[in-house]
Amino acid sequence: SEMLSFTGEIMARERMDPALKEIYKGDGPLFIHIHASVAVAGSHVYGGGLSSGKAFRALKVYLQPIDG
Repeated sequence: SEMLSFTGEIMARERMDPALKEIYKGDGPLFIHIHASVAVAGSHVYGGGLSSGKAFRALKVYLQPIDG
């Protein structure tokens, strides 16, 4: 399989928009919201909210801080 896209946001829970806090319950210190799309054999593409995964070879993820 091949990762096609990987985008989202990671932030301290106290910086979350109050409306998001109502939708995304949790008790961890971070709010993590990632979407991904993956291509697999047979020309199939799957995507959506990423809740878990396993990298069989390698996956480098670079984070860019955004002030605001």
